[in-house]
Amino acid sequence: MKVALVTLKKDPERKEEELVVIGTSESLAELASTSDGFLLYQDPESKLFGYIDANFQIVVKPQYLDATPFKNSIAFVRNYLGWWGAIDTTFEPKIPLEFYKIRWWGNLIHAMRNNCNNLLFDANCNFSKETPWGFLDPIKGLTWTKLVSKGRLGIIRTSGEIVREPSYNMLLLFEKFAICHNNDKSIDIISITGKTVEQYDSYITEVDDSKPIPFSLLRLFKGDEEVLLLRLAGDSAYSFADDFSFIQEIPSDNPSLLKQPPIEAIPASWLNEI
Repeated sequence: MKVALVTLKKDPERKEEELVVIGTSESLAELASTSDGFLLYQDPESKLFGYIDANFQIVVKPQYLDATPFKNSIAFVRNYLGWWGAIDTTFEPKIPLEFYKIRWWGNLIHAMRNNCNNLLFDANCNFSKETPWGFLDPIKGLTWTKLVSKGRLGIIRTSGEIVREPSYNMLLLFEKFAICHNNDKSIDIISITGKTVEQYDSYITEVDDSKPIPFSLLRLFKGDEEVLLLRLAGDSAYSFADDFSFIQEIPSDNPSLLKQPPIEAIPASWLNEI
């Protein structure tokens, strides 16, 4: 959390409050310019948080157990009961302070209750939807991520659109497709459009530790016939022909894993964006 180097000093003799700025006003003004013109500050005695403007005038006296800097004209604040909500630059509540946690999730706001119900709000704090599941932060570069509910996984886009309700045992998400493991060990391949573009009857996983970086081998079957072999490492997927010659690499955030130039081989249907 970015907290401005500003504290509130109380003079017991004068019974007044003086704002003491530690650091340069230029650096604080620059920070204020990136936080909708307001700075977060903390009372060193009460440890409560409030806000000042770019001229270091107090606009909200310290009253929150915790708070965040403003982003997109919204800040998250936590009251003395421990509940989180959101305020705007008028310092009026935009999302009631009644949530266990609250956070930005892409361009949406994700608010969580203790009973595991989750609410999504748009960037203006307008209610979007209530869901019985949670979800993970998106992997950098991906436009979708995993839903989580009662030990099952699904897929949600960062726009809030549900691609698949939680029903899978395991999910491997990539830029343009997802590998989804069903309860019966069958595999669904979901394209970026959300369509099931390929299905496999079963799979076998193995570990290949013959390389400096261990890989997981995912063998995909239709009936008794093995039709595809994927070599997985972190957020990368490598497809190999029967002779284990390199065929395809799916983009990874870890450049050290990219040992070969990509050659088209992943089935075209997996990459269908139509």
